[in-house]
Amino acid sequence: MDCAGKTLTIAQSTAPFYEGNYARVYPAAVTLYCGYAYESALISESFQTAIPSALSFAAGLLLLALFLWQAVQRRLDPGTLCGALAAFSYLSTRIMDVSFRYQYFSLDGSIAPVDVSSLCQNLTLIMLLIMLLCKLSGWRQAVLSAVTIVLNGMLVLNLILSARENASITLVIWFSFLGTIGLLLALVFGLWEWNRRRWFFRLFCPMTLAGTLLYVLPTALTGNPATWTIAIFLRPLTNVCMLTAFLSAAVEWLHGELARRTEERLLVQRSELARSSYEALRRQHEQVMMLRHDMMKHFQLLRQTTSDGKTAEYLDELMGENEKIRPVVQSGNEMLDIILNGKLSAAADAGIAVELARTNAPARLPLTDAELCSLVMNLLDNALEAAAEAEHPYIKLDLCVREHFFVIFCENSTTLEHIQRETAPEHGLGLKIIKQIAARYDNLLEVEYGADYYSVKLAIPLD
Repeated sequence: MDCAGKTLTIAQSTAPFYEGNYARVYPAAVTLYCGYAYESALISESFQTAIPSALSFAAGLLLLALFLWQAVQRRLDPGTLCGALAAFSYLSTRIMDVSFRYQYFSLDGSIAPVDVSSLCQNLTLIMLLIMLLCKLSGWRQAVLSAVTIVLNGMLVLNLILSARENASITLVIWFSFLGTIGLLLALVFGLWEWNRRRWFFRLFCPMTLAGTLLYVLPTALTGNPATWTIAIFLRPLTNVCMLTAFLSAAVEWLHGELARRTEERLLVQRSELARSSYEALRRQHEQVMMLRHDMMKHFQLLRQTTSDGKTAEYLDELMGENEKIRPVVQSGNEMLDIILNGKLSAAADAGIAVELARTNAPARLPLTDAELCSLVMNLLDNALEAAAEAEHPYIKLDLCVREHFFVIFCENSTTLEHIQRETAPEHGLGLKIIKQIAARYDNLLEVEYGADYYSVKLAIPLD
């Protein structure tokens, strides 16, 4: 057929269907009429792809930035990284689902032996499950981990079979079935974790349940009932779980940041209170020492002016007794002496028995005055508060220098109720301050407790 010099006119309203090679070959000059419907379909499909793709890309970047920020803060969360990978995998899924993808992702017009869209969708599911299992704990995390491992194995096996052009439809069906079961298990386990006051699942569970009722079921059950299978729930359920997981992770992070900053402010306030208490003890100590000094001067003056023998003998006895009075603790460190004597006096007033094993301390310590004050004041305040609730209140103290370390050991009586209360997330500020200070000096801290006792052992390197 001779087509030279002729014009071929084609009227089309939909995209042409090509068999085999997708390259267009026109034998002559071509004029297209009524192509608006085709162009409109492409524009509509582009927007339907671009909007969720842009949102998933933004979510992936935010989660990746959050993961890097957590790494800087030394609070790594693998679930955050998996969430970012899930977002990027979902982005790839949306892009590979468009009808014109081969014009951009196929250089020679051939079709890849592996369904890239399904691969990205399966990776999205696996990354999402890993993100969710990182939020779980105990046996629930172990169960979901086992499901995820099986899904990974099935995905790898399916890739191998697809590369050999021997893909198994049975394997695909079982993957969809197990993936749906995994998401449902994550939701059920999330309800369990909800009772344990996990902020992530407080948001994830109700939003996922609402999304399942309002979106997943209507979407999956549309069509011929004869075609209904559990696999048709997988994709809409994955989309809902991913959206709610991202929102829950963002809100959990915001809540955690607010709680962390509030806690930091409370820790600063408690440290300031400890320093204020120390200043009050120091002033009280100075006043007592000044009063003793003045009393000695008065006794000496009276001794010199009196002529009565019995009065003189009595004054000599008073001055001798006054000279014998020494602080209860003389560790060799002035700040420690002031704090310990003040707190031990408070313990005696509260009826708490105090046992001092050793009270030896260097005159100078590597800690700053503020750190030493906060450390010892919070340690003793915690001990006094806990011992006051016990049936047989006591405090044992041991301060010594051992092999280039200044060792502080404090044990006190307590109750199980007090321990449970102080180990709650919103309590235990004193111990958190102690841990912060210990972390600056090699973190040599041991905390041990039982039903009726609580002990803290801390070593400060002197080198």
